[in-house]
Amino acid sequence: MDGNSYTYAPILHAPKDQAGWIQWKQIERDRLALINTSDKDVRTSLAENEGALTAWNNGGLDEKLALLADPNGGLKDSTHHQKAVSIKAAIDAASKEFTTTLVTKDLDKPRETKILRRGEYNLPIGDALEPGVLSVMGTLPEDAPKNRLGLSDWLLSDEHPLVSRVLVNRIWQRVFGHAIVRTPEDFGLQGQHPTHPELLDWLAVELRQTDWNLKAMLKMMVMSDTFRQSSSRRRDLDDPENTLFGRGPSYRLDAEALRDIGLWSSGLMDPHMGGEGVKPYQPAGMWKALAHPGSNTKQYV
Repeated sequence: MDGNSYTYAPILHAPKDQAGWIQWKQIERDRLALINTSDKDVRTSLAENEGALTAWNNGGLDEKLALLADPNGGLKDSTHHQKAVSIKAAIDAASKEFTTTLVTKDLDKPRETKILRRGEYNLPIGDALEPGVLSVMGTLPEDAPKNRLGLSDWLLSDEHPLVSRVLVNRIWQRVFGHAIVRTPEDFGLQGQHPTHPELLDWLAVELRQTDWNLKAMLKMMVMSDTFRQSSSRRRDLDDPENTLFGRGPSYRLDAEALRDIGLWSSGLMDPHMGGEGVKPYQPAGMWKALAHPGSNTKQYV
């Protein structure tokens, strides 16, 4: 349509759903553990077989697993052989369930891109555009690739604090009811200043240093003295909006949270995953379609 040709990378084979990914990751962990635990024994067994020992030393995880699982190889009598056969069979079985997807890659020579008059693809105007970022955000490192991967790596780098500050501010808002920067959607000149700038900086650095572990960040916040203190109004502090977080958060709960609290307090909460949910008492005819007789509401009950 736009007169350009596009090149696609080889087809990618991968698990087709979350359950498949969980299974595949477990198989990979088992394979890595087997290679690590068998390494010393394999080197001893292959000490007099220079070719096989070289293949083991230079091979990757797949090659090493194949050597261990080979029924006619020099490691067929190894104590790790049967385990390798089992893992290899699991890999083969899981691979048969893989799905495929296309992956795009950069052209060897990027195509020329210009501003389009009124958005019309056949009405380019002005000089060709170069990849870059908004000047207010700084500049990309000179050695960074001028593509989306280079942009994402730069945004998540230690030298760029914006993403971690914005993300941790939104997490704080979710936990405490309002954020450290009261305008979480605007960190610019029109946004409010943070009430606790040093705390925001510390949380942002902590998030990066823990490899962006959201679970650890949430755990730290909800186990803090700030979150666990009483939400009652303090007479010694004139802060009706709790800007200084001198008392615990007090905010409306979502319907899902209220339902979970009701199930837990009544002893009906089941911590196990899967299965049908517990249906609370509902008055007769509550889900009956009134204004729209053809409503499909009943299908969701």
